[in-house]
Amino acid sequence: MVKYVYYDSRNEVWRVSKRINGKQTLFGTYNTEEEAALAAELFEKTGWHKEDNWVIKAEVKEKLKN
Repeated sequence: MVKYVYYDSRNEVWRVSKRINGKQTLFGTYNTEEEAALAAELFEKTGWHKEDNWVIKAEVKEKLKN
């Protein structure tokens, strides 16, 4: 499993979250582990700015298009 990616069995989604300044911060939910892993990688590159959430989601969707 990728760092910062967790499966939420209750809601059946993959979550990207990280502890920042002692507080657990959610960076989004995704349908697959692959999407969540890519999102975590992109957040890592951009510096974990929560306001980038929609940009990251769009980029994940675009990169994983079939």
